[in-house]
Amino acid sequence: MAIYLITYDLSSEDKDYTSLYSAIENLGNAKRILKSVWLVKVKNLKANDISQSLRSVMDERDLLYVVKNDDLDRQGWMHSSNWQWLKDNTTQL
Repeated sequence: MAIYLITYDLSSEDKDYTSLYSAIENLGNAKRILKSVWLVKVKNLKANDISQSLRSVMDERDLLYVVKNDDLDRQGWMHSSNWQWLKDNTTQL
């Protein structure tokens, strides 16, 4: 199992991106930590697999970045529930 960070810039403000959000949630244990940033705990997937899956529900002009989030040296300012999700899910890797 691994946790991946998924972030994106969406080009169409008027498009319904529900299919993108659903696709991210269907990858595994997903937590949206910022407006365009998700953490997802997945089983047997690599960044390329995730990227290809999500690109299929995105516009051509949308941007996407997927990276394995395996560094425990992290810091930031987020809601406590996001930090708790990270704590709960990184201790189980």
